[in-house]
Amino acid sequence: MHHALRYPRLSRGVVLLALPLSLACESWHTTPLEPQHFSAAKRPEKARLTFRPGKTLEVFRPILFGDSLKWSDGSGLTHVTPVDSIAAVEVTKLDWDLLVVGVATAAAALWIGVGVAATHAD
Repeated sequence: MHHALRYPRLSRGVVLLALPLSLACESWHTTPLEPQHFSAAKRPEKARLTFRPGKTLEVFRPILFGDSLKWSDGSGLTHVTPVDSIAAVEVTKLDWDLLVVGVATAAAALWIGVGVAATHAD
């Protein structure tokens, strides 16, 4: 018999285990638009730009060149934007609190699932 049918609580435990870990453990953080954050040696894979009119756009592999930011839109096209037209820049960083909660929840779900499986063992 298939384990999912035999141990429905274990199946739910696996879903509860996978759900928090499937959530991104990253969150957006504002960062200064400075060369040490956006250089060829050190640049984020993606960033979220907020332009002066208020439009927000997710961009990829941004790099500073003088008073301009060069970035890709994800389709292969490269764009160059004057820095003074950008109001804010955000990059993703690992959210340790979210990671700890996800790991703790996953461990609890696994512990419950193993306990249920052990009580239903033949």
